[in-house]
Amino acid sequence: MSLDLQKMSRCRKILVGIFGLMMLTAAFLLYTIRQSLPEVKGQVEAKGISQRVEITRSNEGIPTIKGQLNSDVFFAQGYVHAQDRMFQMVLMKHMFLGRMSEVFGEKMINLDRYMRLFGLQEAAFNSYSYFSNESKNILEAYTAGVNQYIDENRSSLEAQLVGHKVEYWRPQDCVVMQKAIAFDLSRHWPRIMKNTVLSATHGNDALDTYFPNDEISEPSVTDEDLKNNNLPYRSKVKVYPDGPQVPMDVVKSLEGFAKLNDGVLKGISTDDTMAPGSNAWAVGPERTASGKPIMASDPHLTYNVPNTFYMINLKSKMFDISGGSIPGSPGMIIGRNAHVSWGFTNSRLDQCDIHYGKNISGKKKRTEIIRVANGDDVKMTFVDTDYGTLISEEGAPYEVALNWTGMAKVDRTLDAIFKINTGQSVKEIKPYLRLFHTPAQNIVLADDQGDYGFYALGQVPIRQHSGRIAVPATPEFAWQGMIPTWEMPYVENPKRGYIMNCNNIVTSQHYGYNLSRLGFDNLRAVRLSSMLKEDHQYSFQEMRDIQMDNEDQEWLVMKEAFLKTKPKSPLSQKALNALKNWNGQATRNSYEVTIYSTWQRNVSAKIYQPIAKTLPRWAKPVHNDFYVRNELLSNGPACQIDGGDCNDFLSETLEESVQQLKSIYSSDDVEKWIWSGVHYGDFKHGIFKKVPVLNSYSSRKITVDGTRDSLNRSRWFSKNDGFAGVEGACIRMISDLDDPYAEFAMPMGQSSNIFSKHYSDMLEGWANGEYIEMPVMDQTGQGARLYLDPAD
Repeated sequence: MSLDLQKMSRCRKILVGIFGLMMLTAAFLLYTIRQSLPEVKGQVEAKGISQRVEITRSNEGIPTIKGQLNSDVFFAQGYVHAQDRMFQMVLMKHMFLGRMSEVFGEKMINLDRYMRLFGLQEAAFNSYSYFSNESKNILEAYTAGVNQYIDENRSSLEAQLVGHKVEYWRPQDCVVMQKAIAFDLSRHWPRIMKNTVLSATHGNDALDTYFPNDEISEPSVTDEDLKNNNLPYRSKVKVYPDGPQVPMDVVKSLEGFAKLNDGVLKGISTDDTMAPGSNAWAVGPERTASGKPIMASDPHLTYNVPNTFYMINLKSKMFDISGGSIPGSPGMIIGRNAHVSWGFTNSRLDQCDIHYGKNISGKKKRTEIIRVANGDDVKMTFVDTDYGTLISEEGAPYEVALNWTGMAKVDRTLDAIFKINTGQSVKEIKPYLRLFHTPAQNIVLADDQGDYGFYALGQVPIRQHSGRIAVPATPEFAWQGMIPTWEMPYVENPKRGYIMNCNNIVTSQHYGYNLSRLGFDNLRAVRLSSMLKEDHQYSFQEMRDIQMDNEDQEWLVMKEAFLKTKPKSPLSQKALNALKNWNGQATRNSYEVTIYSTWQRNVSAKIYQPIAKTLPRWAKPVHNDFYVRNELLSNGPACQIDGGDCNDFLSETLEESVQQLKSIYSSDDVEKWIWSGVHYGDFKHGIFKKVPVLNSYSSRKITVDGTRDSLNRSRWFSKNDGFAGVEGACIRMISDLDDPYAEFAMPMGQSSNIFSKHYSDMLEGWANGEYIEMPVMDQTGQGARLYLDPAD
């Protein structure tokens, strides 16, 4: 009996110990969670402000910051960015400065090596010295707000998990954030390297085969606009040559960097070859119900967690701004103030070139030291030249240099952004657009005086070659300065009554300079221009309808080729009949879009197999709808597989597709194959996606409408469980300049903290096409009001 009592006593002690350990663990977790959540009500003494600032948060966690002085308001913006997105800011800064090894150790050395090549720290610090005093004051106030939060010794959840001590923010770090966005939006070197391999292997003519120059949409700046604005115009189109066919030894010389580039970019984004897209447009006052311009903008970026944007309202004696900001930098990227509204699209103008030679001129060595957590420092040497930074290894057959305008030592883009934010009219803002350097963008502006305009922005090299492939490092192929800012394409208050861009061709080939031969995305523009040409006055609701339109433009390009197919079975016949009657609307309840997308995926995968077999894995040509269509309609060699012709190819791929769908849906009823069964928006956390347990907890999937080529875009990638939408509108805005408010929508939420109620609370509304009015007015009853008071 005594032994049993002793055993029971030991068991009790063990249970008590386990329970105590569990309680301690739970207490530590709760403490960690509590410490990682920001204080959103009460009062905080702040060293860097002059007068009280009020921060009121909406039910969605969107802050409205009110203060008397501009500097105090920007201080508070830095403070709330740090509250909700501190580790996102830290991660972006460390990534693009090549300092990830300081946080995560030696496994990040290759990433750091890659990023150090671009020299972004020197570019950011040097550019800062050229900013106006007004911009420097804004950046310093914002930085002080970030550092106020850091001084309070509250760390983000992510930083606690990786054990990283957050260092003080610097004004120049805000410039690094701008460089990071530029990197994401204007990197064309992956495509140039792929094209270079294609040229070396199959000749320059292959470029026109795989990338036919089909201009199916009207340009954003027409020939009439060029003439009216006295912009460079050629009556005869100039053909820019590709340059000599690239020697195979050049491919060998750049291959090491190309593989590194491929691995890095696939790790940090969904696609390494095509810069993200967007839609933006404005309708003139004579064509709106309100009698003032209405504009809309929805930038398409990778579905990151947390979101790239952060919604906020800023109000001082001098300005009242609402919209989407970038954590890590002050002001607003897309938004409106009391008088002006603005939005951007990616212009895809070519700001990059790759040159090769046996001995490239102007070599200067640059040494970089990479600090490694729990490891030894790593010393690296880079070589900058007159034609960019060498990406070839020492001793390679050729020297190969990469040049990108984002590497320039003077970049005043943030100067331009701040002037756009605070400008009172389109006319007032226009002179400052010349300061916009990188990335190349299109801005759509509208004001409450009735003016509206489209402007292509950014420094674009003057080149006499196409820019599609690597070219010799000789004066003939060198940059001849930049296109003068006053000669960049623009249009103001056109007679047609609207301006628009969906990453389509900016202006016609009659324009006097080579803006890009790397391709535009013209399909969505066909739909948008057709909707804006309708002869009636547009309402705010119609702008919402346009922004959420789901007509798949790719289907309209491909249907002629696909509908000539001869079905091999009754099930294939049912599927084909469904497509013959399809209006192209790709809603979540559509089954036709499921049939088409599955079929198109199988067609494309197979039609690129012949060329892919001849090239390295990283150099497969970028998908082009018009190449696929041309092959199918002309009975081209790429679809003549296993002895059959393209008709056989289409029949077999259709049959393969319907059998796949029959298996996935466990049904041969094609009307049950609805899009929501296989298609979804896929949101992944930048850090936690690599951690098994946290991956599932931090990621989000949601049913969405749209396809890769609808205005309501869901750029999908093929996954085992269907079609994962990984890129689309990361913020939406619609603004009637007759109204002091604009409407916005954003996926996920304001906070990067998994345990915050604002981690993903806006996701469902965004997916369903719901909007939030800003500045947010209804903030009563939820008590989230914080005051920043000057410290004694």
